[in-house]
Amino acid sequence: MGGSTCCVVNCKNTATNSNCRFFRFPRMSYKLEQRRRCISAIRRVNPDGSSWSPTSNDLICSAHFVGNKKSEEQNSPSYVPTIFPTVYKSRKINVTME
Repeated sequence: MGGSTCCVVNCKNTATNSNCRFFRFPRMSYKLEQRRRCISAIRRVNPDGSSWSPTSNDLICSAHFVGNKKSEEQNSPSYVPTIFPTVYKSRKINVTME
């Protein structure tokens, strides 16, 4: 993933300027709930205000996961991203652990 950049708003991490790992959004049918929760946590919108949906090229860096790595365990704090730039601090993150 040579030209990798993080899709989180105001995150400047790239494959060339950080030691981060980059993860794709889950796409398998049995991981759709994890995908939905990741998208909800990121809270990104399109320029026209419509809902954003990641493409196969969109990646999220390890800096947004507890312990700097994504977990596949649903009860893990690093199952979805929870660490964001300060622009996110003014808005509540609504990600439920089911």
